[in-house]
Parts: sequence; C-alpha cells; structure tokens
Amino acid sequence: MDWVEGVPVSELPSFKLTDAVASYLADQFATMMRALKQAGIAHGDLEFSNILISGFDLKLVDYDSMFVAELLKLGSPELGNPGFQHPKRRATDYAPYLDNFSAWLIHFLLRNLSLNPNLFELAALCLQEERQGTAEHVTLRSLESHPDSLVRKMGSLLRHLTERPLHLIPDLHPDESLATLISRDSRDLHKPGGLFKRKPKP
Repeated sequence: MDWVEGVPVSELPSFKLTDAVASYLADQFATMMRALKQAGIAHGDLEFSNILISGFDLKLVDYDSMFVAELLKLGSPELGNPGFQHPKRRATDYAPYLDNFSAWLIHFLLRNLSLNPNLFELAALCLQEERQGTAEHVTLRSLESHPDSLVRKMGSLLRHLTERPLHLIPDLHPDESLATLISRDSRDLHKPGGLFKRKPKP
C-alpha cells in the first residue's frame, strides 16, 4: 500500500473553515464511502485521525480493522475508536455494514465543522455514557434539548444511531436524512414478504 501524506481531519477544528470547505469535505467523504461499499469492503476504524486531507482529496489510513469477505470467519480484530463507534459494537459485527454508524456521524461532523468545531467532543462524551448502558441517557437528552439547534440536530442523529443495532443502520445517503431512511426501512420490513410478514386474516 502506498505511503500517504496529508493533514489528519483531527487537526481541522484548530482551523477556521468556511462553510464551502466543510461542505466539500463532507461530499468527498460520502464519495469515499460509496467507493468502499461498491468494493464490498469496510474500513472498520473510521475516525478523524484515520482520514487525511491530501491535496484536494480525502484518504484513509490504518486498515488494521478492515472488513473483506475473505476474512469473515476471523471476526473483527479491533473495535475501533470508541468515540466514533456504535456503543454496542462487538467482534461479531464484521460485515459490510461495519462503517455505517461511523459514516453517518463523521459526515455530520465534517459538514458542520465550520459552524461548531466542538461537536465531536460532545458526541464522544455522549457515546462514552451510552457504552455504560445507563438508562437515563443524561448526555443524550441534554444534546436533544440544547439551546443550539445544531447540537439538537446532532442529538437527534445520535438517538437514531444508538437506538438501532449496528447491522440495521442503513448505508450513508447524504441527500436523505437518517430518520427518513429508517422510517422507509421499517415500512419495508412489514410489507408482505418482508422480514415481519403480516398475520393472515382469520
């Protein structure tokens, strides 16, 4: 694999980004995620430090947790940076859907870096509490009721992401909201022939 040089996305909060640059980076990230899906692989440890800005492109590094079908029986060798991963991710979560949770979160953070560079810290704090399995969800609730509308939006996103098992989180579609996709998936599951077949009328 070629050596890649660039600036880690983790250093971006120290820069004053314009909305146009943040939007461009989010679009580049979404394109990169589509390419991985089309190749049938997943990175396995998507996080800011593993995404480099190289020229006008984004590049991924550190493929130690990568999913490829040929290694399916081995399971996930690592669980990734907990600040970007589903709180209930397990070693058995080793499939093409592996990056879906991280992809939605990172895309949101990149898109809004110019507006609030501290969103990642709030998200990491929330996920840390969710991993503890608390029933109160204090941090998540505080995000959902935060006076900043952008923080509330992230709280809603985290609620949708953490309430579903990792394997039921849909692929990243930047032009549609996660809530819309989840609602559509739920309707499809209950259609005739879906996962939950309707009971026959007596």
